Amino acid sequence: MKALSFKIPKSDEQSIRVQIDKQPYFYDNFHYHPEIQISYILEGSGTRIIGNSIGKFNKDEIYIIGSSIPHIFKSDKIYYSRKRSLISYSISIYFSEVSFGEKFFKLPETKRLTDFLINSKKIICIKPKDSDQIKSEFQKISESEGLEKFLLFLKILERLSKDRSAKLLSKTFYELRNTEKNGKRINDVYDFVINNYNRNLTLSEASKIANLSVTAFCRFFKERTRKSFTEFVNEVRVGEACKLLNNQDYSISQICYEVGFNNVSNFNRKFKEITSLTPKNYRQAFYENKNE
Repeated sequence: MKALSFKIPKSDEQSIRVQIDKQPYFYDNFHYHPEIQISYILEGSGTRIIGNSIGKFNKDEIYIIGSSIPHIFKSDKIYYSRKRSLISYSISIYFSEVSFGEKFFKLPETKRLTDFLINSKKIICIKPKDSDQIKSEFQKISESEGLEKFLLFLKILERLSKDRSAKLLSKTFYELRNTEKNGKRINDVYDFVINNYNRNLTLSEASKIANLSVTAFCRFFKERTRKSFTEFVNEVRVGEACKLLNNQDYSISQICYEVGFNNVSNFNRKFKEITSLTPKNYRQAFYENKNE
């Protein structure tokens, strides 16, 4: 799996590119592009890594990814099974700061949108309560052309900028220093962790995958992700735990060991550090919101 500088295909007659992805699993290369991306996940689940933010993604979530921020939506393993007929389905909108001219996002009328999208390199997740309405607008924009497409785009941006569920996942610019060799290294390590998080993972293993000494690997990984390898592993494990906590068939103790922690007290501590909630409180909050 190689890191790619991804070019979004767009003709001279298009200021906005709308892309439909509908297949068993999402594109699974860690990649980046200069365009701002807004993706609506209509079907599918898995692990998302966007810049230095790691977590789970699920259906009916919208992600706004700033320009040149590396990202991957890695579908859950079950989506790769040939015995299943599961579908991963998303609609994505791509545009740049100058898609509509250099002054568009400097107009007084677009100030809210500029603050929301442009002024800093942001990673935002939105879980709209009125998902049917926004879903309909994404589906319409994927089928429209010309002025209708542009007006729908503005309507979607306005709606998203006012959505109270918007959560800033990261406001730190993820500075990309991505050579082909370094990109492959970070991808291989990400892939290794995502596929093996439920067992003991060592720095020695990870450094061998990156073809670096342990000391060089620790420095390389921290520079690339703004976190240590152990912090990254714990975030992936907690993301998996969040998914399992939504299923009451699993006890908290079972989940602890299922996702790779070796004792419950450490699991509780790391879970709270990352989510600001204990596993028990997280589960309670999920079911309270679900029953509203």
